[in-house]
Amino acid sequence: MSSRHQGLGHTSRAVGLALRIAEDELDLHRLEAHTQLENLASQAVLRKHGFSSWGIAHDHFYADGAWRDEVFWERKLAGGPAS
Repeated sequence: MSSRHQGLGHTSRAVGLALRIAEDELDLHRLEAHTQLENLASQAVLRKHGFSSWGIAHDHFYADGAWRDEVFWERKLAGGPAS
C-alpha cells in the first residue's frame, strides 16, 4: 500500500476479501503470506485476519540494494479436499 493510503483500512479489507474468495469460491485449504521482518503494520493485518507466523527466511529476497528477511505466515481454511 502506498504511504498516501496507509492507515485507511484498504489492506485489511483486501485481505478479508481474499480470504472470503479463497474459502467460499475457490474452496482452498490454506493461504500463505510473507512480510518483511520490520513491517509490523502488515503483520498486524495478518494477525487480525487469523494468520499465524511459522518461520523466518533470512536473506529471502533482494530489494533496495540489500538482502531482506521475511516472516512466513499461514492461515488454514475450512475448504479443500477431505482427508
